[in-house]
Amino acid sequence: MIKSVLVDFNCEKPCGETIELFSNSAAFVDLGLTLQTWNVKEIAGTVLYTGSDGVSLLIQWYPGAAGKLFATVSGPARVEQIASLLKKELEANKATSTVFTPPLKRGLEWNPYIQNCDGTVVENDFQELLFHQKSPFQDVKIFRSNNFGSYLLLDDDPNLADSDLAYTKAICGSETFDFSGKNVFILGGGDGGIINYLRNLSPTKPKYIEMIDIDEMVMNACAKHMRATCGDSLDQFKGENYEIFAEDCVPRLTRYGEEGKKFDFIISDLTAIPVDASDSKENADQWAFMKLILNKCMLLLTDEGIYTTQGHAFCSQHGIEEYRTILDSLNVHVSSEAVSVPSYHEKWVFYTLRKKSE
Repeated sequence: MIKSVLVDFNCEKPCGETIELFSNSAAFVDLGLTLQTWNVKEIAGTVLYTGSDGVSLLIQWYPGAAGKLFATVSGPARVEQIASLLKKELEANKATSTVFTPPLKRGLEWNPYIQNCDGTVVENDFQELLFHQKSPFQDVKIFRSNNFGSYLLLDDDPNLADSDLAYTKAICGSETFDFSGKNVFILGGGDGGIINYLRNLSPTKPKYIEMIDIDEMVMNACAKHMRATCGDSLDQFKGENYEIFAEDCVPRLTRYGEEGKKFDFIISDLTAIPVDASDSKENADQWAFMKLILNKCMLLLTDEGIYTTQGHAFCSQHGIEEYRTILDSLNVHVSSEAVSVPSYHEKWVFYTLRKKSE
């Protein structure tokens, strides 16, 4: 496995001078690296050294980043040693290290890195790729993690892990709802966590559950590889008090509205609030879909009915105001709860909507 360490510096002296002093130091010479590139200018430069053991040291500086050096040490061995020596020697020459990353893993069979909504990067401890196929709708992966158990990603976006019962409880009302004798409709939830919670874990059990998810591949994969999350709830798509439909939810929502069918609870696990601030068509389509689902679901709720949904990362502010505007137009009472979801490495916000009395 190849590792890379990134080290950044602020330099008091010109960058070229700082690197020349480092290159001539006895400690650096003892590393046995060979110069491959020396392209040194006042405002920009690239210096590359390599070793016979496959290690490399790349140092660069750029226009627009005056006085800043950016170093990358990569290789199968000696990476931390060389990065530490670089830091020590440059700091002796009036440079200050501002970034010193842990070794980043390279050349793996899969990507362990996830970017959170606030831009922070997390390295997951994926041990094994349990499942990977592309359905007609999305790229489906399930990894095994020592910390989080089986871990589902859809289009490389974290969806749910076995560790994330807090997510499931929150979207089901954090044990504040009485599901006894009630009819529940689940939108999405292909990992099986919600339906399994309502059937087997909730203190109160619904009378009947309907669930609809567009991607049968996800449900079948989770039934095999995420048993701690879904239990036996995805083994059969129809049971004594539940039925699962593998199809697009919009036609069924439309038909149920025309038929006047009602539910006591609708739990929507379809999509998060868009966090992209751009005016892209994809963004506009996401908002349009969200409005469509909300409007159709409100028609299916009983007068005392409750609608719950996942929302967005707690740190993500874009989109919240627009979402609140949409909710205010529905004549509903709105409450929210922020919950720490283990595999997300961040808090996630969940919303509960209740119809206002006429």
